[in-house]
Formats: sequence, structure tokens, C-alpha cells
Amino acid sequence: MQTGCDGKEKPVFPCQVCGREFNRKDNLREHLRAHAGQTKRKKIFSCDSCAMEFCGTNLLQMHKKIHSGEKQYCCDFCPKRFSSSGAMKKHRRTHTGERPFECSTCGKRFGAKETLNRHVRIHTGFKPHECQYCGKRFIQSSQLRSHLFYHTGQSVLLPPEIFVCELCGKSFNRRARLNEHTKFIHLGAKPFECDQCPKTFIRKEDLNRHLIIHSGVKAHKCPICTKSFAMKSSLKVHLLTHTKEPPRSCDECGRAFIRQDCLLRHMRNKHRDMLEEIRTEAEKKKLQQQLLQVAAEASLVDGLEEKGELDERGLTEAVSELLTLLVDEATLVGLGWPSEGVESLLESVIKRCGHDPAPRSTPSHERLRHNVKLLFTVVIDDSAVKALLNNQTIDQVILHVLRLAKS
Repeated sequence: MQTGCDGKEKPVFPCQVCGREFNRKDNLREHLRAHAGQTKRKKIFSCDSCAMEFCGTNLLQMHKKIHSGEKQYCCDFCPKRFSSSGAMKKHRRTHTGERPFECSTCGKRFGAKETLNRHVRIHTGFKPHECQYCGKRFIQSSQLRSHLFYHTGQSVLLPPEIFVCELCGKSFNRRARLNEHTKFIHLGAKPFECDQCPKTFIRKEDLNRHLIIHSGVKAHKCPICTKSFAMKSSLKVHLLTHTKEPPRSCDECGRAFIRQDCLLRHMRNKHRDMLEEIRTEAEKKKLQQQLLQVAAEASLVDGLEEKGELDERGLTEAVSELLTLLVDEATLVGLGWPSEGVESLLESVIKRCGHDPAPRSTPSHERLRHNVKLLFTVVIDDSAVKALLNNQTIDQVILHVLRLAKS
């Protein structure tokens, strides 16, 4: 009756709420419970080996194959075997190049659903991974781990698992590399050969990518000039010729690099302590340049506003506004803004530039004025600003700089 094999029309039981149709009344009743918020909780099944829990026997049986080592699904391109058909199909796409999952926004295709889901976040702006130090968010957890290095100075990656060859004792940091080593060194498997040149490749997809060179097809065009390339990697290298970025060399060991990012990667790996000193010095110079530029503009304009002394609240608000004017937002966030108070922020700016702020024993409003004066004199060290402060109070100078910014 349910399939119509008896020659009669299949029975249809529609849901009066959403219109979904069922061939059995009990399925419809179960569906209606969901609308009423009375869904029956699925039975939980536990694994006898590791105590993991699953909401169905199918998932449990699939999981048990991990412990038994059963791998009944074999790849028809290579000897690899898998415990589930889904894992086998995903692996098979590395041979065929199939990419069934397409982004509805830009049309880019992917071989795995989870890769597509990560890509879609580029269009939606969803960034689930947040930095605990500055609040910056990232699409992928790997991006967050790389970012955390700049806060902690330490890599947060877990120590790599070591895979040792049982035949010769050679160790590898990935199981795939161990398998390739065993296959080609000990089992005598022949690599994939190009029928048009002497090159050989361990993976079939690498051979397919190489064959594009012999086909003569150059699908990757340079957006700046008329040149085209068969490989996307070749186009990326070519685009560097348009940036006209000069070569960089490491001051510590003299090694040369064609790009700034390559030099930074080298510094992180080989001279981490020196890189931290360079970054601190660069931030110091950046801050001083910002402060000097704004203060110089203030010293060139005559006619300061005649105002009395600011009260404590007005002074705090004025200094807060002054900091957002003098220092860019990214630097302020790095110093703790907006969670940190105005006094702490001002002290952090002075310390970052290599000077000591006013002692904590000084009254709050006096300490704030003293630190602002340090900001304009010691940190910037400009004679025009010093002359300006000799004739006017620090409150008048602050208000004058703010007035210039608003005008």
C-alpha cells in the first residue's frame, strides 16, 4: 500500500500545519507532535569500548568499526580502504577532481561540504572564533591560532603526532606521508608518469594538474596585463612583478626574500625575539609620528580659546576624545580600549613610547594632566609644542587641539 505495488494509488496523509505529506498515519502523528513541541527524545546508545554516545544504532555501528579496524569500502583508484561509504566517496574525489558542492554566491566549487560551509562565511561575514585578548574575530580556528602568536609570542598548536615506519624506523609528522613512504620505498609501487615528459608524481591529482601545462590551455589571466598562465600558482608569482615590491633581507643573518610576508615568516621561525623588538620599535615610531603630526598642526594656529580649568569629569572626557584623535583605533584596541579606562590607556601610550608616566601616588586629576603634558612634551619632544605649553595651561591646549579636529 505504501509504495503502490498493489496497483492502487499510494495513500497520502497531508499535514494540516505545513502541508508535508506522508504515506503512513503513524508518521504523520509523529510529525504533528513536533509542531506541538512534544518530540519524543531518541534513545541513546553507548559504545562499549570508549563510552561515546549516539542517537541511533546506525551511527553506533559505524563508530564501532573504528575499534574493530573493519574497512569494507575500498577506493577503486588506490589500495586505501575506509570504514564508511561517505569517507570513501570523499577520498575518491581527490582522484577524480570532482567538486559537487557549489557556492550559491560566487559559483566556486568544493569537494567537501565542510569546506563549502567555511567558504560561505566569507560572504555572510560570520566569524565564530574570537580572540580572548583583543576581541578580533576569525572565520577559521587556524586563523585565530596564528593571530594568538602576536599576543602570547608562543605557538598554540599542539605537538605533532609522530608516525614511525616499522620497516626502517624513519618518522613522519603525518600518516599520509608515512603511507606514501611505505608504498613507494618498501612496497615498490611505481609513481604516476607523464606520457609527454620524464616527470613522475606520487599522487594522481598532481599528475592531472601537471598535464594542464602540456594541453596548452592558459585559463588564468593577469588582470593587469595581457599574460595568461596554465597554473594559478604561476599567476600569483607573476602578479608580484606588478607590485614592484623591493627585495628584503634579514638584518640578523643576511638571508634575502622577495616579499615582506616571507621575511616575517622567516623572522618568526628563526629570530622570534628580534622580531618582537622590531614590532615594539615600529609601534613606538608610529605612535610618535601620529602625535607629532596633530600637535604640529595645533602649534601653527594662533588664538587659543580662553577657558578656565576643566572639572574632573570634563577633563576625563576631553582626554578620552584626545586619545581617539591622536592614536588610530587598531593601536588603541591593542592597548585595551574600550575596556581599559582613560588613565590606563594614556599610561600605556607613554610606556609604549619608552617613557615613565606620573606616579600613582599623585591625585587622579593631577596625574591625568601631568601624563597629558608628558604626551605633548616628552613623547613628541617638539619645540613648538613646548613653547605653546609655556604660555597656556594644559587644559587650554587640549581644548584647542580638539577644536581644530572638529573644524
